[in-house]
Amino acid sequence: EFQDKLKGDKSKFDLNLDEWKNDNNKGRYPQQQNGVDCGVFTSKCADWISDDLYPDYSQQNMEYFRSRMMVEIIRGKTLDF
Repeated sequence: EFQDKLKGDKSKFDLNLDEWKNDNNKGRYPQQQNGVDCGVFTSKCADWISDDLYPDYSQQNMEYFRSRMMVEIIRGKTLDF
């Protein structure tokens, strides 16, 4: 029952993929260099874009971002600095 609720009624959506543009942004945005940082990369990319910033970080920043995200989760709020 729970999974059915997640699926929803697909007939409610009028999704035309022909209207979408397919861009190859490889090399334009930061790329993860391992198999474990995808969540951190995705979260930070969304964070930066939502602040109207260009994502300009690298794999070397992931340890810092992971630690910062842990503090934010524990505190229940984002750090604004």
